[in-house]
Amino acid sequence: IVALGDALYETLIHPDDMPRVAAHIARILSATDDAERTVTYRLRRADGVYRVFTSRDTVLARDADGNVTQYLGGAQDVYKLIP
Repeated sequence: IVALGDALYETLIHPDDMPRVAAHIARILSATDDAERTVTYRLRRADGVYRVFTSRDTVLARDADGNVTQYLGGAQDVYKLIP
């Protein structure tokens, strides 16, 4: 297991999908409700092959001012291998 730290997203998410994922995270962090938010993106496996995933995320915790401090989500592999 390799710790990827701050490079986690840049290392695993397809470069073309990064703007969509960044916008998705920004929507969660600026959420004023606890509604579920969904994004679909390609995630690179250890062998370098990309798979398509859908992540569903929702706000888990807020600070005293109502700012999002934690969110929780799950990702599901939704397609077969991409050539």
